[in-house]
Amino acid sequence: MLTLAGKPMYFMELAFGQFGGTGPLTIWNCAPVAKGIGAAMIAVSLVVCIYYNVVMSYTLYFIGHSFTSELPWQRCDPEWANGTNCTVRSKNTEFLPVRRKVLDISPGIDQLNGIKWDLALCLAISWIIVILCLLKDVILISLLIAGITQEGAWDGIKFFIVPQWDKLLEIKAFVTYPEALTRLPFPQVWSVLFFFMLFTLGLDS
Repeated sequence: MLTLAGKPMYFMELAFGQFGGTGPLTIWNCAPVAKGIGAAMIAVSLVVCIYYNVVMSYTLYFIGHSFTSELPWQRCDPEWANGTNCTVRSKNTEFLPVRRKVLDISPGIDQLNGIKWDLALCLAISWIIVILCLLKDVILISLLIAGITQEGAWDGIKFFIVPQWDKLLEIKAFVTYPEALTRLPFPQVWSVLFFFMLFTLGLDS
């Protein structure tokens, strides 16, 4: 089913959007009866974004606990084992510390626990990171902030702004970079990588 229906529909959808140059809602103007497909695509993307950010918040939680001297899940901790039995022979994952310590799952649907503030903080950090990644020119702004905090940054800014027309007649790019590459360990490797990068950059341009 995946080979006969799923993959062809997926590639048709990709080609359709690329050819039309529009979004998932407006692309279906050619077939108004199928406009619900575009709305469903947006709804599914929204749900997947929320779900993925929850999973990412779990990874942030475990990354934070990974900086401790002893990993919390390395041994049987009575805190998450309820002090009753630290020997679990079952392969069922519901007995793992994730269920009791991390998620703090209640015994039943009629008994709601409070908000796990550590997980809520991880989720907020996850959303902030995603939003920052989607903003325009975030990398350039972060590099600018990192650059202007360095010593001698103002001299560099003046050097960048004030034009030096005589330097246009000096072609030293293929002199300066090779000399800098000779100062690195294994200069042959770096030289090959650098000039191959220049070549592919020229091809891409």
